[in-house]
Amino acid sequence: MSDFVIDTNVAVVADRRGPSNTTEGCILAAIAALRRVQESDRLVLDAGGRILAEYTENVRTAGQPGPDQRFLRWVHRHQYNEQRCVRVAIHVRGDEGEDYEEFPDAADLTDFDRSDRKFVAVALARGPVTPIIQATDAEWWRRRHALASAGVRIEFICPDDIQRSHRALLNTR
Repeated sequence: MSDFVIDTNVAVVADRRGPSNTTEGCILAAIAALRRVQESDRLVLDAGGRILAEYTENVRTAGQPGPDQRFLRWVHRHQYNEQRCVRVAIHVRGDEGEDYEEFPDAADLTDFDRSDRKFVAVALARGPVTPIIQATDAEWWRRRHALASAGVRIEFICPDDIQRSHRALLNTR
């Protein structure tokens, strides 16, 4: 059994609501990642509920239940079951509320997306062998070397899709 942090975009992609250029292979990889954690691994969450709140905000709640809704229900059901979920404390840095003591103090990460810092903080608070599962967020791909230097492990489940998104992001700057 392994521990994983799952970025919200994995659930969004699993529900076919990712970027318009997301491939079927990426969607299936996102579904498989959610299932893997639910069936045989453990999800790592923050004790303050920030990650669960983000999941709840981004998972659609209407219509036929999809993989994202099943995952969210599973998280709600198992969040206090230590065999299925691990909850770790992270500590807010400053007054802003979206920066954390556990987030690396590295020059290459000073402008890293504030809303994604909780995932990094949780993974590092749990331990350096706790990967973050990431689907299509090009910002993570762009920062992968800086994050790795800070001890953050990222499992990119859609490497072709995320590289394509990263190239598109570079072309718009």
